[in-house]
Amino acid sequence: MKKFRNVKLGKIEVEKPVPKASPFLVAGASLLLVGGIAKAADQKPLKPSDSISAECGALAGSVIELSKKIHSMLRVDGEKGVRFKEGGFGVPKTARDVDRDKEGDCGDLTYYFLSCIMSSELNSMEDVKIGAMDVHLKESNSETRHIFPLILVKGEVPDEYSYDFKKDKKLREKVMKIFGIECTKGWNMILMDPQADFGVVRPFDDAYAWDVDGTRGVFFREIGMSDSKKNRVQRAVDAFERTLELNENDGFAHANLAELLHNSGRIGEALVHAEKAYELMPKNSEVRKNYVIGLNSAGIAKANEGVKAGNAGELENAMKCLKEAKKNFERLIEVAGNSRGLKQIVRKTKLALKQANGMIDQLHGMGVQ
Repeated sequence: MKKFRNVKLGKIEVEKPVPKASPFLVAGASLLLVGGIAKAADQKPLKPSDSISAECGALAGSVIELSKKIHSMLRVDGEKGVRFKEGGFGVPKTARDVDRDKEGDCGDLTYYFLSCIMSSELNSMEDVKIGAMDVHLKESNSETRHIFPLILVKGEVPDEYSYDFKKDKKLREKVMKIFGIECTKGWNMILMDPQADFGVVRPFDDAYAWDVDGTRGVFFREIGMSDSKKNRVQRAVDAFERTLELNENDGFAHANLAELLHNSGRIGEALVHAEKAYELMPKNSEVRKNYVIGLNSAGIAKANEGVKAGNAGELENAMKCLKEAKKNFERLIEVAGNSRGLKQIVRKTKLALKQANGMIDQLHGMGVQ
């Protein structure tokens, strides 16, 4: 193996110390933590109380009739006397907790609703699919998200109750894909917001649909967010990983997990999740920023690893590391584009890329490919 002779690769210095990823705690439903993921993992957020299971199981009627009965029973200030209570970043309540306390936030109430729907005849109907919608309400100035149950029905649904997909064909495609519906003709969506009248839709944007497992995943995502706030890093990591076991396409969980791993020094693992989050949510500015930071950190780490290998005479390994660094730097520049908030990191990354290319050329000159 060839070695360096009186030649040392210069150390790459960009954004030192490594920038901390921006917190990306996206609020949806919220929870109060007692015991972390080890205890929460044993919870079944959608398991109904015996009384609710029996009551909902005894309901009869058409899809619309059953849905309206359940909504009337469980909605805020409805027949069961359930109240809305803002949860902040606490641990979520299961369906049984809500039935006991008769209160909860939007996520808690969604678990409560779905537990009842799944106990009713709706769950066994062939042309009915159950899940939840995760949105940002346009009336809200914050990043807080709102979640509520949805029912997909194949067949006619009165216009007053059916979501008008004609106004949002992209959302229709997104929803149908989540539920694995290939032939979408004839399918309609009913939104059952516990804080609104049956079928009424408050204006929203940035919407994501979840099936039942995806909604269970939101429960554990909330636990991860709560633990993150309390600096319980490993428990938060465990919670987000549990979310992704249930729904690998939860971009919020990937983003939060990436941020935690990055700030724990697990740069390579963090980049995997930051990239997946960006793939799922390319228009989210915080997701893009954290992906850029992840690429920057990974590029610096690989470049300096290459410097160290080169100075130790491990030229082939040095070349491999520098090429990986170059790839990360080039991807960063591509993803950042012309974003004003990322101009500084792009400028410094271009300098780092120039240095990396110079060292790669230096190694080529020494016969290393």
